[in-house]
Amino acid sequence: MNMKTGKGWVDIGNAVIADEFFQAAMANLEKLYIKLMQRSFPETQLTMQKITVERDLLKVLSYQAESAVAQGDFQRASTCILRCKDMLTRLPKLFT
Repeated sequence: MNMKTGKGWVDIGNAVIADEFFQAAMANLEKLYIKLMQRSFPETQLTMQKITVERDLLKVLSYQAESAVAQGDFQRASTCILRCKDMLTRLPKLFT
């Protein structure tokens, strides 16, 4: 929900408020990932859940880059895009 709300704020031109939602989304995804790793799921179920979290992480990072560009913070945008690139090169089959 935070991710979609943040994207909405970017779309209407208020990237500063959007950043707050994106930060909350990242924090929630990190907590979820930690909980997934602490529980004992069958390997296939764990893999599918990790894929879902990583897809959402990729979306949030790309939205954060968009927000950073809207604010003129090209260094932060570049950092977000490089993180996305690293994810895609590490997990190319995940997003095809």
